[in-house]
Amino acid sequence: MKTSTFIIILVLVIVTALGVFMTGDDGARPTSESAAGALLLGDVEARVNDVDTLVVRNVDGDVTLTRSDDGARWHVAELHGYEADFEAVKAAILGATTMKILEEKTSRSDRFERLGVQDIDLARTAKALRTLDAQTPDAGPIELTLSAEGDTLATLVVGNRGAGRDERYARVVGQDPSWLVKGPLSLPPDAKGWVDTALANVPATRLSSVTTVHADGEIVETSRADADTTDWTVENVPEGYELVYAGVGRTPASGVTSLAFDDLRPGGVDDLTTSDRATTTYRTFDGLVLSITTAPLPEATDGASAATSGIEAVIEASTGDEAEQGVIEEAAAINAAASGWVFTLPTWKGDAMRKRLADMATPVPEPEPAEVLEAEHEASGPDSETVPAPVESVDDGTPDLPSEDAASDDDGDGR
Repeated sequence: MKTSTFIIILVLVIVTALGVFMTGDDGARPTSESAAGALLLGDVEARVNDVDTLVVRNVDGDVTLTRSDDGARWHVAELHGYEADFEAVKAAILGATTMKILEEKTSRSDRFERLGVQDIDLARTAKALRTLDAQTPDAGPIELTLSAEGDTLATLVVGNRGAGRDERYARVVGQDPSWLVKGPLSLPPDAKGWVDTALANVPATRLSSVTTVHADGEIVETSRADADTTDWTVENVPEGYELVYAGVGRTPASGVTSLAFDDLRPGGVDDLTTSDRATTTYRTFDGLVLSITTAPLPEATDGASAATSGIEAVIEASTGDEAEQGVIEEAAAINAAASGWVFTLPTWKGDAMRKRLADMATPVPEPEPAEVLEAEHEASGPDSETVPAPVESVDDGTPDLPSEDAASDDDGDGR
């Protein structure tokens, strides 16, 4: 081989290698000719078990999820490290790494916005300038970065939905083209969407009693005689009071049905914001005991109006001697989710837990005068007759006049 020919070949090899290096192309990137049916992220699928960090960015903010050292749990940094829903994280990783290309779309960055795959920072700027409709579900991109041991495996931008089922527009950051891809991919838009917000679900049909002890010492207790009755008794109703309506005793029992939190922070009972605390104890016929200490959050003032912004709660589960294994496991699961946390609950849930007797009973109204007379008449018996009282004569010095009967006997001549 001539020296000049060898030099030309060597230069071509070097140029090709530099091109691969500069574009980051490792050979897995699909081309327009071979794209259909290929995995969008190439061989990243083979490393799904190595992924230990997910970063999700959209126009509203970031969510960072990290895997625990033992690999069994994921945590959400923006929620103080609260445990993430494992299935949600698993679905996101598998969904991203198994998306398949249907066809190539534009490579022009100035047209990415049409598909919703524009740069996330540009999208945030557009929203700030109110040129992006944030109320539209498909408005704005979602960026997902998968990392393992500090190395970025791939960054994917997911845009608008396509016409078919599970179709989306997407592109890989660092690569030119955008693509129409297919595959189920769910990326919750905020931190709360990555966790299981459910804390307990104990229907009223399981409960035997609900007791609330308020900070001032007032005790409110409702109970059922057995599991077959739907009637709740309000205990210790003062004499002269009646229930505001027949079923009011069931209201506190609704507090732990589908109980979920709106927000959370680390802490315990001593970390509740206000001192107006109440502890409500829920007991079931099968031995589950839930103790929930609540306190209202300070009122949030908005101009001239003020409204309570929620109820904080600390939750602890235990079991009675009669509890079977399933109930014991239920209590353990509740404690695993709730221990060490102060939760913000919906206001209406807190209201159900913090009932007072004044909310459930009202003074018996005084009877009207007509009702008093009717009651006295009924008390005297149906056959009794009312005899008018005799009228006493009063001598005022005026001579008595003859009656009409006496006058009729007079013949007019004085005889």
